[in-house]
Amino acid sequence: MHVQMYEKLCKFESSVITDNSMRIRLKSLLCTIISVLVLLSCSKESMQMGLLEGTWGLVHYDYSRTENGSTRTESTDYDPYNPSSRNDGKVAFINTQGNTFLMTFYEWNTTSKEWDVATKFSVEYRSGQLYYEETKRSIDITTLNANQLVLEAPVYNYPDSPNTMIGHTKMVFRKMQNIGL
Repeated sequence: MHVQMYEKLCKFESSVITDNSMRIRLKSLLCTIISVLVLLSCSKESMQMGLLEGTWGLVHYDYSRTENGSTRTESTDYDPYNPSSRNDGKVAFINTQGNTFLMTFYEWNTTSKEWDVATKFSVEYRSGQLYYEETKRSIDITTLNANQLVLEAPVYNYPDSPNTMIGHTKMVFRKMQNIGL
């Protein structure tokens, strides 16, 4: 709709304005105003979905879990450009349609010295969250910009009590590639 309005106004010809230079200035001003409105009409969500697509390398991982009154915590830094263990990881997001993404996790294979697919599934981007239909759970996107992605999620007691939250995980990623692997 904005584009159609923009095209109509840019083609604006007024018989009231007889001075050609004034007509050109007015036309130019209207085109500039409409161009700004069109750019501002892009939603924050659309921009974030565009930032999400690509490959992200895991640089930091925090984990806490409480069971039977005992809490276990873990905090580890990683370098996706120099992986050395199976704990090194990366994730790729490929937009498949609308707000749906194929989310593929990779882990470092210490034997072959290559990235192996650990798991992949479809997620839906919903206002700062990635929703996984199969488990009916969401992963919060707490930071998303051109260089950093931070995902946070509760940890549930699978398979014993899948609705019981027993901990929390936070993963910090750096952008490696914009599209694909």
